[in-house]
Amino acid sequence: VTEATIPQAEEEKGERPQLRITTSDIHAVRKLVSPNGKSAGQHQGFGIERGTVELVKIPRKELIQPQSLPLPIPPPKAAPIIHEFCRPWRALRLRPYSSDPLLRKAEASQDQSLLKNYEPRFSAGEPTFPTEVSLPTFLEPRVSVEDAHVFLVSIHLRFTLGMVEPLFCRLVVYDISLGCRVTEEFSYSIPGAMDTNVNIIKRRVPISSAMVPHALFYALPNHLPQHLYLILKVSKILMGDGESATSPYCFPEKLTSETEQQKLIEKAADCFRRLGQYRQPLAWGAIALMEGSSRPMTLYRQRTTMSDDQRLPLIAEAVRGTLKEKVVPSVCEFDLERIDDQRLTESKFQSTSKSRSTGKNTLTSLPPVPVLDILDPFSSASVSSSQSHENEESSPEHVPSQADSMLVQCREVQPFCHPSMASAFGLTGCGPVAVSYMNVMYLYPIHLERFQYRNIAIRVQLLQKEVDFLCGLKDFEVQGAVLQAIYAPNQEIVSSGYTLVNYHQKNPQFENEIKICLPEKLTLAHHILFTFYHVHCKKIQPNQQQQEIVGYAILPVLQNDGTIVQDNNYVMNVFATPIASKASTTGGVISLSPGYVAAAREAGIDTAKTSLTCRTRVLSSIHSQDRAVSAFLQPFHSDAFGSETKDQGVLDDDQIVNRLLGLRQASNTNVCYFFFPIARFVLGYLRFGSCVVRWAAFRAFLAVLEKASWTPHRSLKQDANQILHNFVHVVFDEYAIENPCGPVAAVTSESSHPQSIFHAMLMEWLIALQDSSTVEDNVETKRSSLAYSNMLLQLILKSMAMHTLHQYGLKNGGAVGLLPMTLSDDDDELTEAVLCELVYCIGNNSNGLLLQKEVNRSIAYFCRGLFLVAKNQAPAHTISQYMVWVSANQRDPNVLVHVLFPFIRILIDFEYFAVVNGACTAKNQRRSTLFCVAEPSSQRRGWLAKIVFEKLLYVADEQKEEKIRCDAVRLLRRMFVAQVYNQFHQSQEHQEQIALIYFSFFPSIAQFTTDGKLLYSSVSSAGVMSNGGDAPDKSQELKKELLICVAHLLSSVSTPYLSRFFQQFNGDMKLHAHESGGHEFNPSVSLSPTGALMHYRKIVEEVS
Repeated sequence: VTEATIPQAEEEKGERPQLRITTSDIHAVRKLVSPNGKSAGQHQGFGIERGTVELVKIPRKELIQPQSLPLPIPPPKAAPIIHEFCRPWRALRLRPYSSDPLLRKAEASQDQSLLKNYEPRFSAGEPTFPTEVSLPTFLEPRVSVEDAHVFLVSIHLRFTLGMVEPLFCRLVVYDISLGCRVTEEFSYSIPGAMDTNVNIIKRRVPISSAMVPHALFYALPNHLPQHLYLILKVSKILMGDGESATSPYCFPEKLTSETEQQKLIEKAADCFRRLGQYRQPLAWGAIALMEGSSRPMTLYRQRTTMSDDQRLPLIAEAVRGTLKEKVVPSVCEFDLERIDDQRLTESKFQSTSKSRSTGKNTLTSLPPVPVLDILDPFSSASVSSSQSHENEESSPEHVPSQADSMLVQCREVQPFCHPSMASAFGLTGCGPVAVSYMNVMYLYPIHLERFQYRNIAIRVQLLQKEVDFLCGLKDFEVQGAVLQAIYAPNQEIVSSGYTLVNYHQKNPQFENEIKICLPEKLTLAHHILFTFYHVHCKKIQPNQQQQEIVGYAILPVLQNDGTIVQDNNYVMNVFATPIASKASTTGGVISLSPGYVAAAREAGIDTAKTSLTCRTRVLSSIHSQDRAVSAFLQPFHSDAFGSETKDQGVLDDDQIVNRLLGLRQASNTNVCYFFFPIARFVLGYLRFGSCVVRWAAFRAFLAVLEKASWTPHRSLKQDANQILHNFVHVVFDEYAIENPCGPVAAVTSESSHPQSIFHAMLMEWLIALQDSSTVEDNVETKRSSLAYSNMLLQLILKSMAMHTLHQYGLKNGGAVGLLPMTLSDDDDELTEAVLCELVYCIGNNSNGLLLQKEVNRSIAYFCRGLFLVAKNQAPAHTISQYMVWVSANQRDPNVLVHVLFPFIRILIDFEYFAVVNGACTAKNQRRSTLFCVAEPSSQRRGWLAKIVFEKLLYVADEQKEEKIRCDAVRLLRRMFVAQVYNQFHQSQEHQEQIALIYFSFFPSIAQFTTDGKLLYSSVSSAGVMSNGGDAPDKSQELKKELLICVAHLLSSVSTPYLSRFFQQFNGDMKLHAHESGGHEFNPSVSLSPTGALMHYRKIVEEVS
């Protein structure tokens, strides 16, 4: 195919170029490479035994404690966005060596192998497919990344005053260097004495202790330990002034009598009945986050609330004990234990290898180390059972059993990832890619300004629709509007969260964290409702409410463009009511006008009016804060997928193209975190979309690959990018990809779309490669496709395997097929066309050396995989064409060093290199046979070895640079060493069969014994010494490398074959195998020993 026959692509930007290679052109290329090539239906393959490559299911790790979220999750069919979190993964693997009985033969020992002694530390190449498939750690559903520091934290808290009332504690970790909190709050409550009868009160007052549930805190690897501090915040029931409310705890010596204690309990009980949902701060303290047992913490009185900005400067003083605040007499001790990753994994995930028992009747099966019963941060299961169990331990009647002490129930605390670390640890700190369901919002009311009321408490609720009015009655809610989605202490789920109350302050600061579970499907109607109450701390008339509603504020969950709120500070105007002259019997009523959510979304901030400042943080694996990613994923939530109404679900081609190409403007971190669902839906458009949509999907897929890369275009190693590598080899599944437009569009879609992902990918890629226009977008598309050619080809290879196996099952009543199988003529021709273009791109110096090297190695690995997956001749044709191009450019040292040598090395490291060359096949398992078949040439015995052998010998003989010559000969030796160490060919029989492949190549070696060549024996002619005789010449090194290969071949064959190697060889000679096992040469061939081959005999005798 010449450039003259290639029509130029259109110059318009974004227009899909036309194909320049036709079916007739492919047939012409095939005729040049293999004149007698067979059609697809007649392909016999390359001797690869069926079932060598298997498609296996990778079991996903399941939690021992299943996740139980407050809000229900729709099934994957209704919400495709969550399908990636629950579907099984499948991967291709080589059949394990031990599973093949024909390969269980005695391995050649070290002293029996010449090359194993010569090169005892051989480094094998990268495998085509792994023999064992395991799930990478970053694909496990973790709360934090694998290298995070994990601390099991428990606290023993005892106030000198005693437990006279319920207390509410919050634990959180701060990083004083970053100036922020780095975990969510772990909240729990301690029941007071008023919850029990009088007799128990008298016994518990002297003890006054409680042990809280355990918590697992994570510190991301980039956090410096010396900057991390664990903060304890204690609050109590609202009573009034902070000074008087905390005074009993600060001066317990004044209240030691039983009468005083009883008065305190009765007062606390009265406040609990009137103001039980309102609280005020009591004390706080800080210690460094480091391992240790019984580590003391000093608690300081806290009379008013403090924001994070106010608390951070005081942490260092609190740790040193120099904080200028009253110390609350108490005993507060922490136990912090480092948990290694193995123990965490065994406690968190189910294992089939061993059982995990928590019952008291199976005491002998418990390990010596306490078992962790771990609950995730977002489940609604309460840990109160653990708390009650531990409270039982504090009673004299309870005798702890051994099983109780060997089981520790704990809850994980979600870490927060600082924006500076998001590129490494992901948006949520659990890894760069989301692999499990997470959907929560954290609200932090900061301060209230210019408010005319005091004793303010803010109620926070999540509403799914607008309401008509608000009422000040206690526990008043509009049914159907308020969601039960707010996490309370002990992980209980409630509908409302309240801030702490600052007594008599009109501009209060707030310190609460409100944790909200978000629904899977968000609409523009969802909003956060802040309701402001003026709380009466003193007793009022029985017919009056203890609180009055005095205002409200609205925070829409979604912005105007449908994107969820950003992690930022938001200032909202508070709509306040006039001051009433007396307390209301109904608590007040506020009417809300229709459309108030949209008005709040559009309205600006009036700085002269009352305002509330609030900070938000969203951790979600289904809702992105990036506008482009959010717009792309929006149709794949429930109630939108497959909708028949145009405004909800079905998009036209222009909308789809705009959303696909919009991904190129998305942030790298967001694309990487949502990579799995994005890639799935983009490939869905590539498979099922129209012509225009498929072209846009191909370009979007390349952009997504680039954004998801950790080190794009900077490394040519296969494992340089674990995200892309594991997506292709583990996550991608041909038949998990459905029509993105839903079942409605699937029924009405055209039947002309490609029948597989790989066919669609090859079509669009061929168009991009053939495009010679100078339009910037098209040039960038071509460049990106070359940069990620390895990922594209490996994805195509897996799609081929899955598609052919699926088609075989459909045609044979569900029977299980075995690879390799035969591709259709169209797929075969399209594959060869793309490979032809890629070979052409290798020789195009304008692409740059890095891209040339990437494409070069990509073709080599793809050919290796194609040998195992398909029986078609495409890999043989591609290699032959590649060598033709190399022959025309082999005088260029850069071509040899950076292109040819890496390509050959990948080929000779192929696990089934010998099989492809006709040795060690299923037909030759019983006896050694030499055979030679007719065309095509790729079916001849040793066809690939001959190409490699002759090319490397030619370079070693003709190349002027000594280093290149040495590299060529060392690569030649590696071809033999790789087979010696090949785990599939360790038997003597296999090694003999491999050696016999090279029988016909000996004349190529014999020519190097002539004058001036590598193996010429005259020292004077060869110039053994150089540089005045100080160092051996490179030619001596080359001679040694080449002769060790010859010696290995001769030492690998048995005596009947050994004599054949010392005969003069005629190129037309054939060796026939008879049923008796004997072998004889063609009698018409004249055989006589040569002087050069006698030299090899001497080597063999010395070796033996």
